[in-house]
Amino acid sequence: MSKKSKITVKHFLNTNLKPYVINGASYYSVYALLTAHRQNTRVKSIALNEFYSEKDFEDIINSKDNDDVSLINEEISTLTKITELVISELKDFDTHFITAYFNFTENINIYDIDIEVFNFQKTVRFYNKENNKAGINLSSYLFKGSDLYPNIKLYDFFANQNQNELKKFLIENNCKTNINETLEDINRMYFYRSFDKFKWFLGGSKRNKLLLEKYKELLQHFEDTISLSITEKYAI
Repeated sequence: MSKKSKITVKHFLNTNLKPYVINGASYYSVYALLTAHRQNTRVKSIALNEFYSEKDFEDIINSKDNDDVSLINEEISTLTKITELVISELKDFDTHFITAYFNFTENINIYDIDIEVFNFQKTVRFYNKENNKAGINLSSYLFKGSDLYPNIKLYDFFANQNQNELKKFLIENNCKTNINETLEDINRMYFYRSFDKFKWFLGGSKRNKLLLEKYKELLQHFEDTISLSITEKYAI
């Protein structure tokens, strides 16, 4: 799957499911239709996680309110970024993996993911600007004063707002390597290094356990996979 495909995400009210009926009115769950490589899948929305009437849904989708617009756009950007990573790293538009990982990102904060990488005698630490060729210290991005900024869930980390803020941080802190490539490599590190906890998440579902078998090698050796490429690029 070498050719890059356009990825689209569109929210819809899944009226094909049995409705939740209150006082004679029908309410449904919201899903996102994810399309890439001429294939599509339906992913249950995390942002719009309640039941909505058809009118409620239309009001939200057509809303000009900044909070509503941001809520929808951030979910679209998160799902798009995850899909890009899966296609790029797994070389497959695996809708089962994408859906499982998307749901997982809501359950983990990025400070629970260790992105320090090792390969033989080489070590890359992005929390110390002296230990990576980019010359950046992500601690100053993740921490402001004594508070973690701002308990970022992996779901939010992959969204446009955080991606734009992180890119701005790299620019303002005079990142010595290509800005866009460094941003993508940071995303790749969080993606791969989250697998340690993603494995446990998959084990909690009978259906998701199929992914444990399908990607057994990847999930067992993910540290080697990401460490090799990152140390070659950023080790001093």
